[in-house]
Amino acid sequence: ADDGFDLLCVDDQFSGQVTALGGRPGALWHALTMSTQLCGTFDAYLASRSARLKKNLRRYQRKLEASGPLDFRCTQTPEAIRAAVQRYGALESAGWKGQVGTALGTSGPQAMFYAALLEQLASRGQAEVYELWVGGVLAASRLAAIEGQMIVILKTTYNEQLAEGAPGQLLLEAVIRDLFVRHPGKVIEFYTNATRDRLQWTSDQRPTRHVT
Repeated sequence: ADDGFDLLCVDDQFSGQVTALGGRPGALWHALTMSTQLCGTFDAYLASRSARLKKNLRRYQRKLEASGPLDFRCTQTPEAIRAAVQRYGALESAGWKGQVGTALGTSGPQAMFYAALLEQLASRGQAEVYELWVGGVLAASRLAAIEGQMIVILKTTYNEQLAEGAPGQLLLEAVIRDLFVRHPGKVIEFYTNATRDRLQWTSDQRPTRHVT
């Protein structure tokens, strides 16, 4: 039999190297990823979203504001990134991922890897942690890496005790609003399995595959 090797989670948008290998590689569907272009203004972007999404965002905001003022924070400096990753791990561990053993945590190898990675990237201006606080309580958090024109969302979590107010959705709105100002013209890559709700935020979708 011919020798071969597997390439996992290949993005069709950046797969020229795969086709350049020659032969007839086989492909297995993995997931539908999505992205958001930061072109124009945030106001124009939001106006193009569905009426349902905008109505829900207003409803979520009222629910969360009943628990206290909302505060969006973006952490960028290396010395602050590690603490932000620790907060992320603690928040994720308090939810269902903690119960099934897949949370980032605060002290294991995975937590140490993300803290070291983002701290190193932050020293080059290539990492950010976005947080939404409600009345002084961390409600949602996202970890991101930046390379060239891409802002890649690495992980996301939220406070399940505030689930009725969808803090993850409100944080995403705040993140996109902020990135339109600070990183105009770039693209947010989510690299997750897109759902109908997630696709409401996006300007592009495409498959990722496992290639042999």
